[in-house]
Amino acid sequence: MADLINFSLPNIDENTDEKTMKQIKNYLYQLTEQMKFYLNNIDSDNFTQAYVEKLNAMASSATTNTTAINLTKNLIDKYRQRFKAELIESANLISGNSGGFIILRDVNDDGKPDELLIMNAESLENATKYWQWNQNGLMYVDKLNIDDEGNLIPSIAMTMDGKINANCITTGILQGIEIRAAEGTIGGWKIDGTKLYTSWKVKTKNGQTVDYKLTLNAAGAEGENEDYVIQLETSDAMEYPFRILKDGTVDCGDLATQDLFVAQNLTVDGRIEISSPQMLLWSGVYNMRDGQSISLSESILKQPNGIVLVFSAFSDGAAQDHSWQHFFIPKWYVLNHSGEGISIPLAGSNFSRVGTKYLYIGESRISGHANNDDKGTANGITYNNAEFVLREVLGV
Repeated sequence: MADLINFSLPNIDENTDEKTMKQIKNYLYQLTEQMKFYLNNIDSDNFTQAYVEKLNAMASSATTNTTAINLTKNLIDKYRQRFKAELIESANLISGNSGGFIILRDVNDDGKPDELLIMNAESLENATKYWQWNQNGLMYVDKLNIDDEGNLIPSIAMTMDGKINANCITTGILQGIEIRAAEGTIGGWKIDGTKLYTSWKVKTKNGQTVDYKLTLNAAGAEGENEDYVIQLETSDAMEYPFRILKDGTVDCGDLATQDLFVAQNLTVDGRIEISSPQMLLWSGVYNMRDGQSISLSESILKQPNGIVLVFSAFSDGAAQDHSWQHFFIPKWYVLNHSGEGISIPLAGSNFSRVGTKYLYIGESRISGHANNDDKGTANGITYNNAEFVLREVLGV
């Protein structure tokens, strides 16, 4: 057995290393085991003076080391208290109870944390913005965002059932997503079921304002009048002037009634077929003398190109269905010279009759002149303006 009688504990203080502490524990264990051995083996043969002195020496050694052992205990208790204080301090730091930008709160005072705050200041009182996370979800609060009564208007970012509030997404790029909405707006476009549309106003050269609406229609949209993917329409009776259909064809619709401007060269790979139906804007029998005027059923500016004035012969007090003559007035003229007068020469076959008409052309109105029923001879030409009358005005 080890010589426990002559063993003495080393000085124990806060610098005592782990190896020494292990030796102390080993000494105490062996001392206990050796005393148990001697006591258990005492009998009449070995109970001598030397045996008694051995027991006394062991007891004395144990008594001498008791003081050191007590010091060790006290030191351990001291460190235990110190460690406990440090643990409490660490817990307070982590939970935010000692201050900081992140705080764990026990809202219902049950001794368990149930809410996390992440703030832009070291206390909730001084924070102007913070995130609040609890069993209801994640919420963002800006103390400057208040209603008319001074109440905070929080923004819910995520709820506990997994819903994410898109109003809280105000920056960055969303990728690989599908947006489903029956109404609302996206990037300046308004949502209407399966459609996206935008609208704007255009002022024409004659000062009119035309409202335009451009609609994008989903490929899967079904129902009446849903055979297009792109549609451009105007405010006039909501007619559509332009469409791209789902079968890949283009329907220009009433585009011809509007102005189409091409800023650069227009190259067409294939053939353009233009169907431009002519419209009868007025019909009658007018000499178009002074004080006479006609009103057109539709503005000249709404025609694809302009108008055609149709004249015929007039004799025996009635219009005659011969000596028909046609004169084209371009839309450009009305845009730039509206209300100004034009002179129109008229003649029958082999100059059987000769005359002129002087007319004032406006956007939707044509007026006559006093000379339109004159007759006489000028520059060697005999004329009779009354032998011709205006019969029709065509929109072309």
